[in-house]
Amino acid sequence: HVEAVLRKQGHALVIVAEGAGQTQMGAEPKYDASGNILNEDVGLWLKGVIAKHFGQAKYDADPAFAGKKAKPFLVDPTYAIRAVPANAADQVYCSSLAHAAVHGAMAGYTRFIVGDINTRLAMLPLDVVVNRRNVVAIRDRMWTRLLFSTGQPPFEA
Repeated sequence: HVEAVLRKQGHALVIVAEGAGQTQMGAEPKYDASGNILNEDVGLWLKGVIAKHFGQAKYDADPAFAGKKAKPFLVDPTYAIRAVPANAADQVYCSSLAHAAVHGAMAGYTRFIVGDINTRLAMLPLDVVVNRRNVVAIRDRMWTRLLFSTGQPPFEA
């Protein structure tokens, strides 16, 4: 798919979620002291795979790539997010979350998380939030909308 997009547009953007591709990378599961999975960096791995693929000699003779090199860049958004100063809306939202968390703690609640649900702050039991993995239904209407809006090819299910 990346090659088809490069041929058509001359550029491509690949976004990958943290934790994705662990099986393809051959990563061995590792855990921290709390039992949380420590994922290998899929971004660095994918950058290397893309560079190796488009570094093959066959692309030097290909008219679509003649004189050009497919050059992958890796941008880790965590640095960009932390580097931007909070604006007034961020400060108000974080303050509201903090107040709700303190209110819940002072009321004696434990093992809960505060979040925004339909424009209202809510306290949710932590066990309910982390009880199961989020499963994406690839035959669902929302998934189809996402594919259409991003131009991604459908997965074979």
